[in-house]
Amino acid sequence: MRAAEKFDPEKGAKFSSYSAWWIKQSMRRALSQKSRTIRVPVASADKINKIRTAKLELKERLGREPSEAEIAEQLNLTKRTVKGLRMADFRTFSLNDPIQKGEEGSFEEIIADTNTDTPDLIIEDNENIKRVKGLVHKLEPREQRILNMRYGLDGNRPKTLEEVSQAIGRTRERVRQIQLQALKKLKDLLEDQELEKKEAMRQAKEAGTLPVNANGKVIRAAIPIEEISSDCFGYGREELLNCTAPISTLGLSSRSLNSLSRHDIRTVADLACKNDAFLLTIRYFGEKCYQEVRDSLFAFHERQFVRKRK
Repeated sequence: MRAAEKFDPEKGAKFSSYSAWWIKQSMRRALSQKSRTIRVPVASADKINKIRTAKLELKERLGREPSEAEIAEQLNLTKRTVKGLRMADFRTFSLNDPIQKGEEGSFEEIIADTNTDTPDLIIEDNENIKRVKGLVHKLEPREQRILNMRYGLDGNRPKTLEEVSQAIGRTRERVRQIQLQALKKLKDLLEDQELEKKEAMRQAKEAGTLPVNANGKVIRAAIPIEEISSDCFGYGREELLNCTAPISTLGLSSRSLNSLSRHDIRTVADLACKNDAFLLTIRYFGEKCYQEVRDSLFAFHERQFVRKRK
């Protein structure tokens, strides 16, 4: 229609030749506006096509992938513009698309849901709640009751200041004051507990004894890492310290793996060179993880070194 409206036969051109350009323009514009899930403006789409062409030309001329600065210089654009347009050129896909053609499984099965907590976070939250509940009992009865009601530590629904004030017969402001006072005491108790744990670890390290927990009790490890890393099992220390196998081969739980990975312990060698005191200072790395690491490392040693020599 546009070609018919604009066509002027007095110019001496054929209508078919004239209309072809309008048809091509309409097709390009339709592709630009309809082919992407997220619409890109026509002017930006034209620049994206120019960037693609310039990239291919520079790659052929330079023998390598051109940088954004080189593409920008070629097209007389800013580096920021080129970077933004290349970001807009990414292909979108559906979460229901198969990961690989001809095979089962879609992207929604492997992409994590950021709105839900991971098992590790759930475990950490449960441990923190358990730890707080153990310290709440050291507060005064009225403070315990208010914290239990406000935060649902007793298993019930957390209540508002108004609901708590009606339940205990105090004003909302007084409930708020008692709550802040109880939280401060709770924070001090947590800090004291951490200091006691660090002091116990320091003393255990200096004395060369088995490590103790926050309550001062000795942790009975079946196979201390120091023993596994020595010559008492009939193999050289260098064998284990030079083992580059990832710690995932030890068969550890996800909680232990994540705790160790956060401290850049990724191989068996990294783990073997750490002592007991260091491991027990890792956050959320409790006695169960401590014991699991030792048992798994001992089993790995038996499997990889002792049995092979036999």
